[in-house]
Amino acid sequence: MSAEDVPTETYVVRAGDWLAKIAEEHDSTVSAIWNHMANAPLRSQRGSPDVLYPGDVLHIPREPAITPPPQATMPPPDVAPPWPYEHEKSWIQSPTWACPSETCQCERHAEVRYEHTITFHDLDGHRLPNARCRVYENGKLITPKPTQTDGAGRLTVTLRASSTSLFLEWAPPDVPPARGLPYRK
Repeated sequence: MSAEDVPTETYVVRAGDWLAKIAEEHDSTVSAIWNHMANAPLRSQRGSPDVLYPGDVLHIPREPAITPPPQATMPPPDVAPPWPYEHEKSWIQSPTWACPSETCQCERHAEVRYEHTITFHDLDGHRLPNARCRVYENGKLITPKPTQTDGAGRLTVTLRASSTSLFLEWAPPDVPPARGLPYRK
């Protein structure tokens, strides 16, 4: 399906709107909306996705609903393809801590955790169903098994309320290791 064939939804910008908020509310991305050909006149008028005014009209691409394959054909989680990419830890800043004495008696309180759903996209803003992915919270891998997104390109993870960093790696499910993959953010 070409960009011309993707149906769009018209959205009129209101006071207090910004493009990232609009993209999130419409289950899209800033790039997919801003770079859609129907928004070319607004791009030339404003010059930046950070400059929107009440009354501006955006055309939000609406991808056809992705229907996951029947459950019987989905591979079980333990059979997800292995992570085929080189391990790169240069971006991880693991928190470190040293006990001031030989024995520590730290109180560990149960920390509040929240579920978050992450939607993975390719560079063109299209969802990646069954994408291979890994999620790091504060430098620690929290998806230890080979993990895949669901049929709509989503993965739900449980994060600590005190988390300060989240790092994601993902790639299309059937693409062999190649330059530029995995995507990292």
